[in-house]
Amino acid sequence: MRLLSKVIFNIEQVSESTANVLTVLIRDTLTIIALTIYMVYLSPMLSAVIFTAAPVIA
Repeated sequence: MRLLSKVIFNIEQVSESTANVLTVLIRDTLTIIALTIYMVYLSPMLSAVIFTAAPVIA
């Protein structure tokens, strides 16, 4: 019985962790998209320079 409760508890932890990861992934992806749009809005030329130079630097 103890083994079963441990397994169920571990499954619940994995499920909770997965939900948290998905929430963070979606939130951070939307943040990156919004900041990229804002950056292009503020300075399209500087954004173009950054977008072309970043892959070369990385």
